[in-house]
Amino acid sequence: MDKTSQEFGTLIPYDMAHHVSGTGRLRVLQASARAKGNVVNFSQGQECTYIVEVKTGDRDWAGTSATVNLRLCYNNTRCFVYIPDLTDFGLAGPSHKYFQKGNLDFFRILTTKNCHDVCRIQIGHDNAGTSPGWYLEYVKVEAYDGSVPKFENLFVVHQ
Repeated sequence: MDKTSQEFGTLIPYDMAHHVSGTGRLRVLQASARAKGNVVNFSQGQECTYIVEVKTGDRDWAGTSATVNLRLCYNNTRCFVYIPDLTDFGLAGPSHKYFQKGNLDFFRILTTKNCHDVCRIQIGHDNAGTSPGWYLEYVKVEAYDGSVPKFENLFVVHQ
């Protein structure tokens, strides 16, 4: 398990988290994660949900076929969430084409630890695929402790 998982809990992809509820939730999530080849260590306690909104520009060739990654950071040197493929957390499902020209895409990231204020992000891609260029308008991050809003930050990119 990496240092981020040890300190800040485990990320739960949306497709695992939204289908499971009740007292056996953690066991089912662990089994589902293991089946996908992930090593997971869930701890009881506070959960935080981050909703990430990504706006791709309307310019020609603005969309990307590359794999987009994201880091959420709570200061200039410390990032607490790393997502190597953001589409794994997409709310539109696995068949949706994310990051296409003019898209407004939403992602739900559930962690097993308390909410942190996101003051910096790192977003990028692997430059793969037939159309790897990308024009990103903005990224908005909202955090919820249960159903209680904790914060919202907008990161304007325009590149």
